[in-house]
Amino acid sequence: MGSATHEEHGLARWKEDDQRKRLESLELIIRDGHELMLRKIDREITSVEIRLQRMAVRLGANNWRELEKVFSEGGIDNPEMDLLWPEYLYLRNRLEKLEKRKKDVLATQATLQE
Repeated sequence: MGSATHEEHGLARWKEDDQRKRLESLELIIRDGHELMLRKIDREITSVEIRLQRMAVRLGANNWRELEKVFSEGGIDNPEMDLLWPEYLYLRNRLEKLEKRKKDVLATQATLQE
């Protein structure tokens, strides 16, 4: 029985090469997917920050990061603030989720590059 034939060695080598090429292709697809996902997340973050900045300007704040303070000091009888509060909470939570998602994608990407 003994040794494998030259043909069997060639087939084994071909299978290894094919498998290596498939893995390289999958790595490229995953890397491209991460990059696309990061771009999408960055666009969404920018969109949310723009909406928050518009709200800040509307309420007289210099920056959207000051909105929490503006709402807490705004007073009870301010109808505009009452109307904007739920939107602010939604946008703030959305921004936090997007930032966490971005951090997770970056961590996954770093793990794959190791």
